[in-house]
Amino acid sequence: MRKVLWLLSLLIISSCSSEDETEELLPSSQVKYLKSIDYIDSNLEHLKELFYYEDGFLTKYQNGDENNFFYSITEYTYNSKGKLTKETSLLEGKVIANYSYNAQDKLEKIEFPEGGDVIFSYNGNKVIIENSSQSYKSELTLDNKGRVIKFKAIEFSGDLYVNQECEYDERGNLIKLISKDYSSGNYDDIVKEYVYDDKPNPYYHAYQKLYDSTLYNEFTSGVTNFFFKGYCPNNIINYEEGVIRFEYEYGENGFPVKRIRDNEPDINITYY
Repeated sequence: MRKVLWLLSLLIISSCSSEDETEELLPSSQVKYLKSIDYIDSNLEHLKELFYYEDGFLTKYQNGDENNFFYSITEYTYNSKGKLTKETSLLEGKVIANYSYNAQDKLEKIEFPEGGDVIFSYNGNKVIIENSSQSYKSELTLDNKGRVIKFKAIEFSGDLYVNQECEYDERGNLIKLISKDYSSGNYDDIVKEYVYDDKPNPYYHAYQKLYDSTLYNEFTSGVTNFFFKGYCPNNIINYEEGVIRFEYEYGENGFPVKRIRDNEPDINITYY
C-alpha cells in the first residue's frame, strides 16, 4: 500500500506470521482492535490516525485531519472471500487501486488508474513482482509459513542492495535483515538486528486481514521492517544495536497504550 514515509518514520511500531501462529500467541477473544494513534505534542495536535473495521477487516483509515498537510481518508472494499478489491480516496472521491486474484485467490494484479500496474506471479516458493512502466522486477523467496526470507532485485533503476535475507524468531518477528551486493559500488553488507517485547503489536491485528490480500506488494523494492505496519506480532523495542530504543506502557491483555522515545513526541494508543 502507498504510505506517507515521513509519518511512518515517526511511528515505527512495526510488526509476521501466519494466522494460526497469531491464535497461539493471543486467543482471538483477547484481541483488541486499534482505534486511534494520538501524538502528545501541541505542535503535532493534527497528527493522528483513526481506524475503522467490520468483522475485523480494516475498512477505513484516516491520517491526520483537515488542518494537516498529510490529511487523507482511505476506504477498503473486500469481496465475499475477504480479499481486498478496491482502495478509494474518500477526500478526492476517486479509486486509488483495484486488486484482482488468480484461481488460487493469490494476488495477481494491482491496477492504478494513473498507470503503473503491478503484476504478481507464483512458482513454488517464489513470488515474481513486475511493473513494466517503472522498469522493475523482483523475486521473493518464501519459507513454509509464507514469510519472505529472501529478496532479489532482477530489474531496477537507481541504486539499491540487490539481495536481502531475513531471519525470524519463534514468534514470527523479523530479527535480522542482511542486505548484500549494492548495485553501484563495492559496499559492505549491512546487517540490522531487531529486538521485540513479548506483547501484542496493535498494528499487526489492525492490518492482518488486509495483508492476507496484499502483503507481498509491500516487498516490491526490498525488505524493511519500518516503512509499513503490521508485519510482526510484537512491538519493536531496540534496533541499530541499541541506538534507537522504545519504551511502552501496557494496558488490558498486554496491548500498548503509550509509546515513549527520547527526542520524539510520545503517542497514546486507544482501542475499541
